[in-house]
Amino acid sequence: MNTTANGLFAVANDLLYGMNGVDTPQRWDGVAGATTAVSAVKNGTSCLYKFDRLIVVGESSNKSVMWFSDLVTPESFPSTNNFNVGKQDGGSCLQILGGPANVTLLKDTGRYEWTGGIGTGDAPRKLTDLGARRPLARRLAHDGPVRASPRNRIPQALRGRRA
Repeated sequence: MNTTANGLFAVANDLLYGMNGVDTPQRWDGVAGATTAVSAVKNGTSCLYKFDRLIVVGESSNKSVMWFSDLVTPESFPSTNNFNVGKQDGGSCLQILGGPANVTLLKDTGRYEWTGGIGTGDAPRKLTDLGARRPLARRLAHDGPVRASPRNRIPQALRGRRA
């Protein structure tokens, strides 16, 4: 994978998927010495395996779309498995975060949340107009408060500190 683009990873069904928004996503089974290119997986800048689906955001063709795989089939992305999140605000999806029973999407123009599953027909709930590029863009994840980093890629833990 490209060494200058930030890589993000998700474990799905005992396989590690990696993507960076530039190169073809990669899959590693933990045994073989090399990864395998998987062109069927959407190539985004952030990914998460939650609710038995691989969720990908930041794909270059439409930055406001969140893609999700079929149930327990992380390499199947039908064209209907997506949400155009807040398309009216014109922002880009930057980071996808998972809590115990929710998924939060950080855009540069707002934050959205799903509870109870993805792909069930439920629309996301908009939490705030404060986007991830704002200083106070944070939320409570399952391991404590997190804030999007200055590069809006990897969240940094703020355990015990106030923003």
